[in-house]
Amino acid sequence: MTILTGWKRKEDIFEKDVCQQCGEVLVITENGSEGEMGMGDRSFDIKVRPDFRPIYCCGPDRMMKAIAHMAARKSIDCEVSLENTMACGFGVCLCCITPTNHGNQRVCLEGPVFNSKELGW
Repeated sequence: MTILTGWKRKEDIFEKDVCQQCGEVLVITENGSEGEMGMGDRSFDIKVRPDFRPIYCCGPDRMMKAIAHMAARKSIDCEVSLENTMACGFGVCLCCITPTNHGNQRVCLEGPVFNSKELGW
């Protein structure tokens, strides 16, 4: 398993040792203080290898959308974990709705993990 992590700076990195127990860890920091310098939404594109199947992604929407687009270009399945606001947590309030190819879905019940193809990203 390869884990790609993106951070603002070296001081923000946590649990790297735990991740290393699972496999290879590649680090990107915005200021270059650890690993390679760059933004996760752009820099991951060059790091992804054909054997990355599938990709599991969490983080800011902008980054996940960029990674979903990159995965689609490379014909790699991509699962994203959405972080919508969830007021009730059991689907009654409908504040966590996200549009999908199957209509609006509740992130708290039908998610929070969705295949990026279902989101139309």
